[in-house]
Amino acid sequence: MTSLPVAKIWAIASFDARIRAKVALELTASWPIPSQRRMALGFWFFYYASFGPPPALRFTLYPPSWAVWIGAVNGSIWQLRRVRPTQVGLNVREGHPLGAHQWPRDWTIEIADRKREELFESYDNILPMWVRRAERVQGVSAQIRAFRQSFLDLTQPALLPCYRALGESFFSWVGV
Repeated sequence: MTSLPVAKIWAIASFDARIRAKVALELTASWPIPSQRRMALGFWFFYYASFGPPPALRFTLYPPSWAVWIGAVNGSIWQLRRVRPTQVGLNVREGHPLGAHQWPRDWTIEIADRKREELFESYDNILPMWVRRAERVQGVSAQIRAFRQSFLDLTQPALLPCYRALGESFFSWVGV
């Protein structure tokens, strides 16, 4: 599988001018959601409002309002579209708070950045196994556990249904 590094794909989702021409900069791009379409690997992303990166401890979180699929091989942008909460697995009214965005008290921007880099490395390590649907042998299971822990450390619990709705196959495989 030849693919751009996940960090590069996330940067496209977060900063590409074609996306940001429609999706406000104030909306945060989700973590990558691996998906295969017609045997092509790509990633779904959803965009949501959350206010308060570390060191802020608690801010309001709103449901996703946009989604996009980005091809893994060349970063091509497909299906940039508005979404309603129900389309991404949430039972909440559009535009109403979903919950609180919280970071652990001891996190700083530097810690969050390091954890993000570790998460992207974990994605790069396990994606080839997921594409092959590798059996969970000891080494594979350890890498999946490392990914799962890193992902859950960085993901707001209220958004987990969105990841499962857009990436059921992947998140079922990793046990999230």
